[in-house]
Amino acid sequence: MMEEFEREQRRIDAVREKIRSKIGRNKDYLQSRKREIVGLRKFTWDEYAHQAPEPSQRAEFQRQENEYSRRASEQDRLAALYPSPYFARIDFREDGEAEAGPVYIGKFSFLDDESLEMLVCDWRAPVASVFYDYEYGRAAYSSPVGAVEGELTLKRQFLINNGVLSAMFDSSLEIQDEILQQILSHNVDEKMRTIVTTIQREQNRAIRDEKNGVLVISGPAGSGKTSIALHRIAYLLYHHRSGLSEDNIVIFSPNDVFNDYISDVLPSLGEKNVRQTTFEEFVGGMLPIGREGYDEFMESMIGGALTERRVAAAKHKGSREFTLEIERRLAQTDEEGPSFAQIAYRGVPVVTGEELSGLFCAQTRRLTIEERLCRVRAEFFTKLAGVKKQRIIELSAELVEKNGESYYLNKRAITCEARMFWYRDFLALEAEYNRKNMADAFRIYAQLLQGGFGVDECAEFGQSLAGGRLRFEDAAPLLYIRCLLGELRPADTIRQIVIDEAQDYTFLQYRVFASLFRRAGFTILGDAMQTLNPAVRHKDLDYIVEAFGERGAGHILLTTAYRSTKEINEYAARILGGECPVCVERHGEEPLEAAFACEQEKADFIREKLRQESAGSTTAVITKTTAEAVRLHELLGGDQTAKLIASSDGRLSRGALVLPCALAKGLEFDSVIVDASCGEFDRNLLYICCTRALHRLTVIGQGQKA
Repeated sequence: MMEEFEREQRRIDAVREKIRSKIGRNKDYLQSRKREIVGLRKFTWDEYAHQAPEPSQRAEFQRQENEYSRRASEQDRLAALYPSPYFARIDFREDGEAEAGPVYIGKFSFLDDESLEMLVCDWRAPVASVFYDYEYGRAAYSSPVGAVEGELTLKRQFLINNGVLSAMFDSSLEIQDEILQQILSHNVDEKMRTIVTTIQREQNRAIRDEKNGVLVISGPAGSGKTSIALHRIAYLLYHHRSGLSEDNIVIFSPNDVFNDYISDVLPSLGEKNVRQTTFEEFVGGMLPIGREGYDEFMESMIGGALTERRVAAAKHKGSREFTLEIERRLAQTDEEGPSFAQIAYRGVPVVTGEELSGLFCAQTRRLTIEERLCRVRAEFFTKLAGVKKQRIIELSAELVEKNGESYYLNKRAITCEARMFWYRDFLALEAEYNRKNMADAFRIYAQLLQGGFGVDECAEFGQSLAGGRLRFEDAAPLLYIRCLLGELRPADTIRQIVIDEAQDYTFLQYRVFASLFRRAGFTILGDAMQTLNPAVRHKDLDYIVEAFGERGAGHILLTTAYRSTKEINEYAARILGGECPVCVERHGEEPLEAAFACEQEKADFIREKLRQESAGSTTAVITKTTAEAVRLHELLGGDQTAKLIASSDGRLSRGALVLPCALAKGLEFDSVIVDASCGEFDRNLLYICCTRALHRLTVIGQGQKA
């Protein structure tokens, strides 16, 4: 085995030398081309200051800049490969071939320019799936020309640090425990890392799934759901580069803290500029009114500040039943239009409700409700044009009778003044028409509230409108009504959507997603046990599959937890009264429970726990609410002891942090201290807090008991 170890080290050295050589050549090229391109731009500016270059010249300029950009991206990939060119090797003998050929798998492909040999194969390439999916023996992978079958004769993993082969394992199983254990036992980084070296079979199936346009991935805390989604985006970009770019992708995260945490994963896989946002930020301009933010709403919900009636109403507003009620109401509007009213001027009907209804129903159903109503409105103003002509004649006569003809310079002056009087009447008629005969989302929603929730809820909605600030739970229904009316245009340039922490979105919000992104594929990931908002709690994520209706959705269930030690996983499972998920056999300290008679004792205990943590590790002190986090941070002595993250635009860092449960969601830390001593702590919230810990967990309870 030692001889084989040395042979692999020699190959690593040889591959690194070729990478180093290519980095040098690329560096020389980029430096010289940068000077040329800058000079070319200056020449173009001077030469063509008053006219555009010829099309052929523009094309040549663009070609040169594209090549420069390509080589710059290649340089980044080579720099990433150089310390550790690859992490695995498979020997695969295709049927019909005499011998097995070695395939070395790394983060990116690397081709020898001289021999044209593929020295490193990208982990996303079809043949690389054999490494993740098969043990020794018969194996197959899908290629552009069809299925390739054969024999897997070797499956080897490497640990390479700065060019030095520190470990090598041959395995007939899934990704070798030794490597997984080493990686999981390390301290966490401030940002999420790639998992290309440890992708498991069930994770690989989700990453490479292309059968489902809507893919729901559910699994326990620490099963790698977020990593899977990001690697899946990298995989899709690799395989569909001609029809998919970073501009066609949007990632929806719970908050900006989480966005910052995952921001390095795709760039480290060679994919940059993918848009990360939150649902609240994305729909920010889609309603012409201010509204309560998600963070504020959740702080009130988790802290118990909302009335029981509002909590119940919020739950129903996101439900399947209320969504169907909205759809029935809008289907009726699509069939008949709004309840059209007659518009009269000076006692004479300009148009009757029956005429308007007939005009609406005569329009093609291929148009949206909004488009059909606009056409009917245009017909109304056509009719109004005849009224205008006659009325200006009458007004002109009235003005002459009142002031005398000598009062005006000429007939044109009389007509101008008559038109001014008519314009005042016209504005009143326009306002009356819009108020009575246009399908207004706010009016439709108010009617639905009055019918389904009662007068009090409708009155509170009216008060929020009058105050210029919607309640959070009213935003999604109004957005959906606007979608169904055709007031919001679908974002058809978006082709892939990732939705993380899926369990915190309502059925209705998923209908909004489906309406706004009609041409997009979806990767949706979550865990019903980690629902933050008790108003949208479900026993599983099947409601998401149903929400996408005829578009259909596949559902992949992950079963293994990788993040926490076995002791922490078992402790967290007991919180929910369930069985411990399958987890990696990585052991550590038993979770510690503590309780204190006063806050000062609690603060002293936490400070001592923070002092015991090793340098370079991350410890999170997690509270139920933001207000509790702020109070505890002050009690601990402020920033000298720990950094406070109290808003969604906070940034993670190494060391000690104090933050509320809502902002800790989706993150992981070496050590976690859960302060559950302030009031009732929902079991699901406690479970979320505890499963953030990789190695050490402490739970502080109330009073004298933990």
